[in-house]
Order: sequence, then C-alpha cells, then structure tokens
Amino acid sequence: FILDVPREDTLARIESLVEKRLQGVISTNELTTLLDKSYYRSGAGLDKRIAMRIGAVVDHVMNTSSTITNFGDLTDEKKEIALSELIKHICTVVNVTFTKKQHDLFKEMLKERLLNKIGPSQVKQKADDSIKKGGMGLNRKTAIKVMQYVELIILIAVRSQEAFEKTK
Repeated sequence: FILDVPREDTLARIESLVEKRLQGVISTNELTTLLDKSYYRSGAGLDKRIAMRIGAVVDHVMNTSSTITNFGDLTDEKKEIALSELIKHICTVVNVTFTKKQHDLFKEMLKERLLNKIGPSQVKQKADDSIKKGGMGLNRKTAIKVMQYVELIILIAVRSQEAFEKTK
C-alpha cells in the first residue's frame, strides 16, 4: 500500500515520457525502457509488453501524424490509402477482425472522425450499434477499445505535429 503509486501520477509520468518522445528528446527504445522501469527510478512502472506496445503506437502515429492532421487536405486517393493503413493498424493493435460490411462501415466512420464530422461518442455508438441499426455490431468492450484507440491516435498525431512545428 505504501509503495503503490497513485494512478494520476503514473498517467502523468506516461504522458511526460510520450511528450519527450514526440519532441525527439528520447528515442523509441528509451521510451520503452522508461515506461518499463520502476516509477521510483524515473520510469512509469508498466509491464514490458505494454511499454513496447505504447512505443510502437507512438512511432506509428508519429510516422503518420501529418496524414492524420491534414486528412481533409488529401486527395481522395491518398485518403483511401491512409484509411486502409490506419484500419489495418487499428485492427492489429485492438486485436479485432472485421467482416467486409464492418470494414466498410468502420472506414466511413473513421473518415468522418478524421474530418471532425463526428465525435468520439458517435464512433463508440456506431461501433456498438447492431448491424440492423446501421452499426458495426461490435460488443461494447470492443467498441470502447476501438473508440479509445482512434482518439489516442488523433491526440498523439496532433501533439506530434505541434512538437514538429515548434522545432521549425
């Protein structure tokens, strides 16, 4: 009990470490190591697998941040390519497989979210709604994971782009 770190402190540490990675202060390997290292040794105290996954996600989003933040300015062809790559990445990270119909619905929903036509709650609702209601028919937990991951991608992309513009 005495050595347990409050969740808010851990989240603040994770955010700080991710911010350093976005600013280019630390490498992906350093981020992963620090996320895995004990909180009392300047780390975040996460499990190594979670630390590696966060590092991979941050790198992926950093590599695609310009595409995500400037999605509305892309040609239709580049939007399709970007959406396909994002969907493949999201399916891998969230560990979900879509039917053709679900894939098409998710693609349209992701496009609307990246164009800021819908918000996070609509993403969750469309993912959770049954196919009869025009949704994807995912179970509630999976719908929440998908929504949270889409929002994480957007947040990191915006932060990454802001950090990049500060270094210009």
